[in-house]
Amino acid sequence: MLQSMTAFVRQPESLSWGSLSWEVRSLNYRYLEVEINVPAAYRHLEPVLRELVRQRVHRGRVTCSLTVTYEDARLGFQIDRDLLKQLRTALNEIRKHDPQTGHANDLELLRWPGIMMSGAALGEPYDQAVRESLDSTMDQVVDRRCKEGKELEAYLVDRFDEIQRLLANLKDCLKNIAALRRASMLDAVKGIINLTELSSGRLEQEVALLISKFDVSEEIERLEVHLCDAREMVTMPGPHGRQLDFAMQEMNREANTLGAKVHQVEAGRIALRIRTAVDQVREQVQNIE
Repeated sequence: MLQSMTAFVRQPESLSWGSLSWEVRSLNYRYLEVEINVPAAYRHLEPVLRELVRQRVHRGRVTCSLTVTYEDARLGFQIDRDLLKQLRTALNEIRKHDPQTGHANDLELLRWPGIMMSGAALGEPYDQAVRESLDSTMDQVVDRRCKEGKELEAYLVDRFDEIQRLLANLKDCLKNIAALRRASMLDAVKGIINLTELSSGRLEQEVALLISKFDVSEEIERLEVHLCDAREMVTMPGPHGRQLDFAMQEMNREANTLGAKVHQVEAGRIALRIRTAVDQVREQVQNIE
């Protein structure tokens, strides 16, 4: 099953000690890039959280942002008691030598660098809640990517069917005009070349060479091969985004050559529709993991 690379999930969760909310945004990207944004108290979890995401998706730019609130406001920050004690000792020592020194109030002490610690780890129960919440959020992300991938698969299959029908129509069209083209070229060659100086065998070779310049049988055959490969990839377990992208690049190249070599009006119209359908598939394939 195909999986898209785009999704957006915001999942709040209430806990006994407060609440947390993950916001995960997944966008198209050639490779996998994971960005983790968490409060300072959980930064030590970034490698674990990043690996958790990497185990669930293979391509895309994935940004995970965590917001945490606490029932006990004191959990949002902590006081470095050792530093505070040292600071008070230093102030008392200063007053012994200079009794006129002003007394620092509590707010001034809290402003001292390092007294307030907002990044201290709170413990395993809090870390576990963050990990489990992201894991649950990624379930939803993958589910949404799969749902969009299913829609993409249906669209691609329709385009593949259209390309297959157009190729069949093109082969029928070219089959009907092949004999007329050969006769027309033969008459044209006879009109400009002195047949006394050219054997019938050489004449046939010259006509065959001219016809080969407009022969698109190889391009059609290669288009059918790439189309068959793309159909198989769509139905097999992925990820196949890069392979499909490569297959569509090859199909686009063949479709362009096809359009350049076909000059008959009806065949040219069919070739143009093939190029359009291939281009539509290429655009959608960019969103597949």
